[in-house]
Amino acid sequence: MKQCVLLSAVLVFLAPVSAIADTLQGPAANIVKTWFTTDRSLQCYDRQGNDAGCEFGPDANVFVKYAPSGDTAVAFATYVNDPTGNAEQFAVAIFRKNSNGWRFVRNVQGPSGKSASNVTFRGDNVGFDTEVWRKNDGRCCPTGRKHWTIPLR
Repeated sequence: MKQCVLLSAVLVFLAPVSAIADTLQGPAANIVKTWFTTDRSLQCYDRQGNDAGCEFGPDANVFVKYAPSGDTAVAFATYVNDPTGNAEQFAVAIFRKNSNGWRFVRNVQGPSGKSASNVTFRGDNVGFDTEVWRKNDGRCCPTGRKHWTIPLR
């Protein structure tokens, strides 16, 4: 009986994390999951402060948008990189499809803020908005908006 209760508790605890990772849609979803959980440049840490892969969970919002051509994907991640804190990080990565499947191209340097929205593809660029902090904003609640345009090539 104890083992059954323990197993049930573990499954209930893990279900939301699996469900969040499974919300990534489209043909590049698997490579995006791999990027988010293994790319050390995203600077995620475990509870002991050791370098670790980022984790899907309630403190990570990762989504993918696809260029109309279907051969380019852009992943956006707003996440808490340290489980002992609450500071959010923002990352953008570009992926491209070739004859062998999807591959990671690069992390995009520069964009900041949180919660990418209004993603549009124009030519060889992707544009999007993020929420950004104004001078007197609390850390929780940015009130500014910034538009970013990033070359895909």
